[in-house]
Amino acid sequence: MTTKQPHPGIAAKIEASADHARDTTCPRCGAPILTARAGRIAALDVTADPQPLDTAAEILALLEGRLTWHLVEGALGTRRITWRGTTHIRAGPARHPVLRDHHCPPQPVQETLL
Repeated sequence: MTTKQPHPGIAAKIEASADHARDTTCPRCGAPILTARAGRIAALDVTADPQPLDTAAEILALLEGRLTWHLVEGALGTRRITWRGTTHIRAGPARHPVLRDHHCPPQPVQETLL
């Protein structure tokens, strides 16, 4: 008796909907990023810069209106991206690395023709 393997398209959809963080590159600018589905009820697809922020950089990111996230690493080495809201920030220093959402650098403006 053979075990039926799931369709490759279904396996890819399951993998894409998992909440663990994956290292990849931004398709627009080519920068390294982390992607994950944060949350389990009202999940958001998160694209974050992989470099952790210090406190000053986090405050600057918040002043710029950028979202910040926790990178939580489990006991088995799985990484998840979770929401970091204002209540977490007021609680003091983060126990987990803090990431900010990814924004592509500005593209050069094409000069006017003629």
